[in-house]
Formats: sequence, structure tokens, C-alpha cells
Amino acid sequence: MKDTLNHQLFAQRVLLGIGLTLSVIGSLYGLYLIREILLLFFVAFIFASAMRPTVLKLKRSFGIPQPIAVFGLQLALFVVLAAFIAVVLPPLTRESGQLVTAATKVIDVSTLPDLRFESLVNQDVDQLSRTFDSIQALFSRFGQSITGLLGIFNSVMTTLILTVTLFVLMYYFIVSYDHLARSFAWMLPGKKEERIARATRMLENISYQLGGWIRGRLIVMILIGIITYIGLSLIGVPYALPLAIAATLLEIVPNIGPILSAVPAVILAFFVVSPVMALVVIIFYTLLQQVES
Repeated sequence: MKDTLNHQLFAQRVLLGIGLTLSVIGSLYGLYLIREILLLFFVAFIFASAMRPTVLKLKRSFGIPQPIAVFGLQLALFVVLAAFIAVVLPPLTRESGQLVTAATKVIDVSTLPDLRFESLVNQDVDQLSRTFDSIQALFSRFGQSITGLLGIFNSVMTTLILTVTLFVLMYYFIVSYDHLARSFAWMLPGKKEERIARATRMLENISYQLGGWIRGRLIVMILIGIITYIGLSLIGVPYALPLAIAATLLEIVPNIGPILSAVPAVILAFFVVSPVMALVVIIFYTLLQQVES
């Protein structure tokens, strides 16, 4: 009888362990499926934390209601981003294309051996093959054009939906920031009032620390991008705008970001201008990194 009970208890523990393992795996897989949604919520919370102190300052200093202050700040942010894209995107696209062209010219493809199959057959077969290739290329270009247009439309709509969703989530997080503490208070021990007070302090601390870090990084990224563009333009490095944008984006990567942003500038200066210019670029990025540090 005792052995039977022990076997039943062991079987129950095994089944419980299997059930818990499957539950954990299922939960992790479910989180993996909605990872993009979770990332969107996380990004919205980060930007909401960065904007909330400004909203509170507008509310205290000018008496502006919080929803109006949030909407006005978001509208100003949207206008600034739209103006930046309208001003920077056309020259950035043009210079990026020229940069890619210049990079391909670094490799002299004329020195490569001629491996075309057409050289192994007679002239008639070669002409017939070229005719079929031209027809196939014509249909291929037509299909690529339709696919490209659909891809552009899909990308634009996806970006628009994600942007609107992000702004809506940011608005909700800022306006309902005080109520979020009540939503998470149940996870903390203690009485209800103590849990709410502790959760409120935790969110305030997160808002202060995270928001300050985001604002600081954005300021540093913008300054690094502007200084990089001005510096590269003054010393005569071509394609300064895409290189400055790369320096701005890579600035968010600690330690190795500035080094990675300097590599294409040094290579470009070495092959397109001169080795002396590459040395000047290395000195410029080194001084810039020292000033930033």
C-alpha cells in the first residue's frame, strides 16, 4: 500500500513537472510570437518616460491641461521629424547612392577573368541566347516594377500604422502614468495603500532615470551628427551627410559605436581622396570621441 502511494506521488510530481515545463515553453513561445507588439509597447513606454517631465513642467508652469500638453508636444515632435525628413532625406538618398557607386569603383572589375558562357559557343547561338535573355529581362523588369511598387506601398502603410500606434501608446502612457501604479501594485507585498505608494515611487524613479538617459542620449546623438557633418565637410571628405547620419545612429551603441562609424569614413577618405586625408579623418574622429567622453 505504501509503495503504491509513493508511486502515485512520484507520478503526480512528474506530471506536474511536465505540465510546468510545457507551460513555460508555451508562454515563451507566445511571447516570441508577439515580440514585435511587446517591442512597440516598450519603445512607447521609453519615449513616454522621456516626455513626461516636459509635460508636467508645461502643466505646472503654464497651467496647460495634461492631455492638451501631451498632444501639443507630440504634434511638435511630429512636425520636427517631418521637417527633418523633408530636408535631409533627398540629399541623403542622393549622396548615399553616390557613396555606393564610389565604393564599387574601389574594386576594379575589369581585371577579373571573363567567364561568360557565350564565349564558348558560336555566334549564331550566342545571338539567339541574347534575344531570349532580352525578352526574359523585359518581363523580369516588369514583374520587378510591380513587386517594387507593392513593396513600397506596403512599407509606407506599415510605417504609417506603426507610427500612429506608437504615438497613441505614448499618449496613453503619459496621460495614464499615475494609474499604471495601481495596475502593477498587486505584484508587490504589503497592504493595498503601501503597494500603491511603492509602485508609484518605482514608476517615478523609472521615469526619472530612463527619461533622463533617453534625453541625454538623443542630445549627444544630435550633437555628434552635427559636429561630424560640419567637420567632414570642412576637411573635404565627400559624402559627409550619410557618414554623419551613420555616426548619429551608431552613437547609441556604447563604446564600439563611434569606432564603427569612423571605419567607413576612413576607408572612403583613403581610397577616394588620399592616405593623408584618411589620417586626418582618424585624428578628427579620435578628437571627437575624446571630447564626447
